[in-house]
Amino acid sequence: MMRLKIEFDLKHESLISDYRRCFLSYIKKALEDYGGNEAREMFFKGQEPIVKPYTFSVMLPGAVFHEEKIQLSSKSIALYFSTYDFASAITFYNSFLKQKQIPFVLPDNNRMTMTRISSEKEKLIRKDTIKIRMMAPLCVREHSREGNKDNYYTFEDHNFEKRLREIIKWQIKHLPKLDQKIADTLTIKPLKARRTIVRYYGQLLDVSLGTFLLSADPLLLNYLYMEGIGSRRGSGFGMFDVI
Repeated sequence: MMRLKIEFDLKHESLISDYRRCFLSYIKKALEDYGGNEAREMFFKGQEPIVKPYTFSVMLPGAVFHEEKIQLSSKSIALYFSTYDFASAITFYNSFLKQKQIPFVLPDNNRMTMTRISSEKEKLIRKDTIKIRMMAPLCVREHSREGNKDNYYTFEDHNFEKRLREIIKWQIKHLPKLDQKIADTLTIKPLKARRTIVRYYGQLLDVSLGTFLLSADPLLLNYLYMEGIGSRRGSGFGMFDVI
């Protein structure tokens, strides 16, 4: 189990609105520079779906969102990264550490340079109901093979909770300590939540932000706290904090 805060300095006080793909590219490069293709293919294998053992979010100071660009109030930004898996934690930490002070090229003549990496204290969840704040948008996706189409649900949609449970079952299927049936009793209730739209690889996704009441077995809650909840966790969605 590991939660990290990775700090960067930007060349300009801005990012493209589709910024998550930049950080995903950064993670892939860090893995390749540390362990070559073998390290990268532990988590990325072309089009083959892999349950990503991590989640991340990006804190953008004073963000003002425009159609193609995000204007910031500072050149300093932070990537929060979390994983439940010990072996993955070692690989990612060493990969990130190797990138310190190395500029990473971004679109629009921008770049970011990692300046500091530090551990964040994890919270141990003992209760079966917690109040959470989404650090990254909650994405709930349903893929239809007919026409190769995706539907995205927010907390306002009727199938939101049902589909979220199905996603979590798929997410934990490889874990011997968590039976898939543990997800059947999960509930999520909006407190101060809002629907929003974000850009992701040129697509516009319906997602949820804000605070929620999340109920489930504490074993499952601790896992979701470390690896995120919902779809596309490995691409900067689904990370939350316990408040």
